[in-house]
Amino acid sequence: AEHSSDDNNNNNDNNDNDDDSEEYDLDKIASHEFEFTKQMFLEDEKNYHCWTYRQWLVQFCNKWDGEIEFTTFLLTRDFRNNSAWNHRFFCLRHLTQLSEKSRLTQMDFAFKYILRTPNNESAWNFVRGLCTVSKPSAASNKVWNHFYNKSTECIKKQPLAIYALAALVLYYESFPTLQNADEHATCLTKLCQYDPIRVKYRAYKANK
Repeated sequence: AEHSSDDNNNNNDNNDNDDDSEEYDLDKIASHEFEFTKQMFLEDEKNYHCWTYRQWLVQFCNKWDGEIEFTTFLLTRDFRNNSAWNHRFFCLRHLTQLSEKSRLTQMDFAFKYILRTPNNESAWNFVRGLCTVSKPSAASNKVWNHFYNKSTECIKKQPLAIYALAALVLYYESFPTLQNADEHATCLTKLCQYDPIRVKYRAYKANK
């Protein structure tokens, strides 16, 4: 049977409606997915698959607002959550380009938890990252000196805190002087004694 021109026009109208139905509200979908990942984290805060998806979602939708606060919320629940510390660093790099002011502020935030639990490796990795994101120089001395002072404060509170000792080793290696060489050797000797898991590595560093 032959189709009239009216039938063809109706078919075209239907096709146009089909195209309209394919349009998505990205903001609405993103809002749903952010809430979905939040609920997943409330059940399992260290779900690596969910963290990978969250980071992709943040980048794809370019929705960074509230992410730092979100990590703060999760860290108040479990301040040893390495994934939350990692996501915080990931977002800070984008939002602040890790400016000096930002790094100093974030270092104070992290040391608030470190001074409560000096062997919190996740928080130590975060503050080490804040330092090593730039090479030691006169321009970055303020950040490195803050790192040194806070690490020393931690040692005074708990002399056997291995991650604080390792932080001082990093500082002394980054700013080699004759005096720092002696302090460097002292810290490595203590680490060989107090950190048996990495004793061979520490001994290797001490003998270099």
